[in-house]
Amino acid sequence: ADVSYSIVEGGYIGTSNLDQDPYFVDGINGDYSLQNYAPGIGAGTGNNAPVSDISGTQRPSPAGSSWDIGAYENPYGVPQHMPVTINVPEDYPTIQAGLNAADSTDTVLVQPGTYTENISWPETNGITLLSSGDSSNTIIDGGGVSSVIYINPQVSEIDSTTLIKGFKITNGGGVATGGGLLINTSSPSLANLEISNNHVSGEGGGLYGANSQLSIKHSKINDNTAGNGG
Repeated sequence: ADVSYSIVEGGYIGTSNLDQDPYFVDGINGDYSLQNYAPGIGAGTGNNAPVSDISGTQRPSPAGSSWDIGAYENPYGVPQHMPVTINVPEDYPTIQAGLNAADSTDTVLVQPGTYTENISWPETNGITLLSSGDSSNTIIDGGGVSSVIYINPQVSEIDSTTLIKGFKITNGGGVATGGGLLINTSSPSLANLEISNNHVSGEGGGLYGANSQLSIKHSKINDNTAGNGG
């Protein structure tokens, strides 16, 4: 058989055939549309191909890109980043190093322990920073020298797809504002946190947010001090 521009398990001789997981959205239940990181995106051909997919979507999509392999056209012209989990300290010794290595939609998974760090959030939206334990056993200690977590992007938009969950954030200090977290022009989601025993000379001992719309759920902010309140 003449097989080309296809995904075939085990491979098959022909033009531009692939031997990779097609990454259907839910193939087991009959949804054969492509995940945004599927290798078939942009890997097909328009030769003798219909001008729309099985659902009526114009092909190729977006206009000017290459056809996708499969019955459904994905809205992206090329495969997007496939989310990965970065483990701390197995893959990287510090939370900061794990965050710096992460791309959008990645998860930085932190094992229980105490991490003495002052984290400067990278210019990357959509990272999940997640404890594999909880705020009772996964602690980020600022050492009393600066904000424990500092989020102040200069070029990126950090929105609610960015998540920090399951940590105790403590011992931030040595700054005027935001001992535990200082968040400026950003709107991350915060969940299952304990923000305690942080101290500043100005405002926002535990948390200081400016020009931000924060989502805070199931968290405790207690026993923090600030010279001017908050």
